[in-house]
Amino acid sequence: MLFRVCYESEEARFKIELDGARIAAAWGLSGRGQYVDQLIGARRWSSAKELYHLCVVRALPVFSISEVKDLEGREVLHERLLLPFSEEGVVTQILASLKSISIEGKFHNEMLLSRNEGRSYLVRAVISSASRPVGNVVADDVVADA
Repeated sequence: MLFRVCYESEEARFKIELDGARIAAAWGLSGRGQYVDQLIGARRWSSAKELYHLCVVRALPVFSISEVKDLEGREVLHERLLLPFSEEGVVTQILASLKSISIEGKFHNEMLLSRNEGRSYLVRAVISSASRPVGNVVADDVVADA
C-alpha cells in the first residue's frame, strides 16, 4: 500500500493512494482515495495509529506483528512494515508492506482485517539507523513490550 501523509490539521492523516487486490479482500473493500482512519473506523485505527505517527515523527521504518483470526478461527500473524519517504526533511509518503502468515500454512484472507476489532500486538518497533551489536535493545526503539 502507498499512503500520502497529509498535514491538514495539527495531526498527520494518511490517505491511501494505492492498494492491492489481497489487501482489498482482507478489508472487504478498496480504500483508494480514502483516509485510513475513516476506512477502518476509530476503534481499529486506535490500535494502529501510533505506528503510523511514529514512522512520520521519527522518519524511520516501523515494524509490527499482530495476531488476528480468520473466518475459521485460525490464528494468523499480520506483519506490517512502514517505510517513510521524505521531501526536504518532511515525510510525505509511507510505503506499507503488509503480509499475513499462518503456521498452519493456510488461512482465509477474506475479511481477515475487518473482522478483528482488537489487535493483539506481539511486536511493535522502530527500526533505527543507529549501529548496535545484535541483541542490544535501546528503550526508545521499542514501542511496547509484547
